[in-house]
Amino acid sequence: MQQQNAVFPANPVYYSDIDATVWSYISFGSYPQTEVTGVDLTPEITEGNYDQYGDVWVAGARYRRISRDDTVDNKFFGENDFRYFKWEDIRWRVLWNDGKTLFVLSDRGLDNREFSKVYDRSDPWETCPLRKWLNSDFYNMAFDDKERESIVLQDISQAPDWFNAYRRSGNDTRDRIYLLSIAEATNQAYGFRGNWEDPERNYMEESKSRRLKASDYAHVMGAWIDTHYKKYRKNCKWWLRTSCVYTKEGSKVIEDGTICGVGYTPYMYQGAVVPAMHIKLDSDKWSVIELPDSEKPHRPPAVICL
Repeated sequence: MQQQNAVFPANPVYYSDIDATVWSYISFGSYPQTEVTGVDLTPEITEGNYDQYGDVWVAGARYRRISRDDTVDNKFFGENDFRYFKWEDIRWRVLWNDGKTLFVLSDRGLDNREFSKVYDRSDPWETCPLRKWLNSDFYNMAFDDKERESIVLQDISQAPDWFNAYRRSGNDTRDRIYLLSIAEATNQAYGFRGNWEDPERNYMEESKSRRLKASDYAHVMGAWIDTHYKKYRKNCKWWLRTSCVYTKEGSKVIEDGTICGVGYTPYMYQGAVVPAMHIKLDSDKWSVIELPDSEKPHRPPAVICL
């Protein structure tokens, strides 16, 4: 594991002239992500002795098998009886290093879950099924015992912000795993473009800083991805915990990085889950990741102050 200290990973730096952010990245926990197909889908994988969770180990690697009935929305499952996914380390963006913990966000949609029950969009974050799933099923599935000890329980505020200036998004909660709020997803200190660039405007602008892709697993489980526009190709819509204007369920970041908080949007049950949490800085369970050049901002700033 990478040797940690109170300086690194560094906090994000947002460059407004190119709408791009330099984040630090870490690896922590694991989850089924990349689909196994073609020559990689060997008989050892397809004919393995899968356990009650749908997992099998083959040659030191772990695989998840799902059927159409395992999905939340089977629209993207296809005609196969089963589809197979490799468990991989989860990559996280470091939103803030306060010297004691790392505030991190998954750098892709990891799964697909409904925020509220179908046809009942009255659940705020406090009572929604997605919050329960994140702090039980996901928490136990993605992390081992030592990793769970590294995750810090947090007080999660649902106080009014610039978006919901006159009402709360439910009561405050205490969670280990949660979703970002609109206030957090527009906080430049965390690496995101702010809300309105011009206070006279009445809409949220798109931003590359909020665009995320979904894993293969999340898409097959039901998360919508853009397949029409090259600029946004494979970007997903991902849940936030801030209540919408006309419903209590969470808002969404859509494929172009705009935040949609009205509540009457298409694909409302095809949102990707992008978890956030705080990890102990002195834990030896996370490690630093260096991004390949192809994933760094297209035009690096002329001067970087260290």
